[in-house]
Amino acid sequence: MVTSRLSTLVAASEKFARLAEGYLDRPVPACPDWTVLDLVGHLGGVYSSVTLVLAAAGERPAGAREVPPADPAGAVAWFLDKRSELLEAFASTPGDARAWKFSSRGEPTVSWWLRRQAVETAVHLHDLEEAVGYDASADPAGARAVSAEAAGDGVDEILCDLALSYLDRHPGVGVAGTLHVHCTDTPGEWLVDFDAEPAHTTRKHAKADAAVRGPAGELLLWLWNRRSLDGSVLEVVGDAQVARSWELIRI
Repeated sequence: MVTSRLSTLVAASEKFARLAEGYLDRPVPACPDWTVLDLVGHLGGVYSSVTLVLAAAGERPAGAREVPPADPAGAVAWFLDKRSELLEAFASTPGDARAWKFSSRGEPTVSWWLRRQAVETAVHLHDLEEAVGYDASADPAGARAVSAEAAGDGVDEILCDLALSYLDRHPGVGVAGTLHVHCTDTPGEWLVDFDAEPAHTTRKHAKADAAVRGPAGELLLWLWNRRSLDGSVLEVVGDAQVARSWELIRI
């Protein structure tokens, strides 16, 4: 799994840099008020902050994330520098080494951050593709940057870790009931119990108040609020209101 996460990060970040060049002034529909330049600055800044986390060896890093150069012409080159530094940090740090993290769930290790960056990049690659009007069918090699397996790993991350951590911090957000999520193109089923104290997720097939089924990539985009259930390819069974209440979780 570590190898596949690293491969996803490498491929998705390379494709991100390639697509961003020449479109820096385009608006990003998924991130209101942002242009592609802002998106490049955000992801490069995230990479710089994670590099600091890995260097801190379990402590919370003292430094701040870097910002892109004032001249937009240097933004993609700067992003590639931050990418190289992050990849070198992952290559030189054992996956089971301790690493500070912001989530209240999951293990505080370098492997946690590797998955986090693979998924972060995959989601923002989607944002960029949408912004530039990218046609995946015209670039079949690039279209494989994020596989169904990698998307399923991202679904597992948000259901078993990030969403639960969000609910730990926002106990009155308004979600309730049970939700079953099922990938149809790669192994993966989860039962989220919002009524438990605290809310928890188990990796299993089980009856729930609502179920959402579909391809892992589409599930990942829905869980990150990039897709609406209305008009999507995702199938909803049971109490649709329980499924739609997911939109209250804003990570």
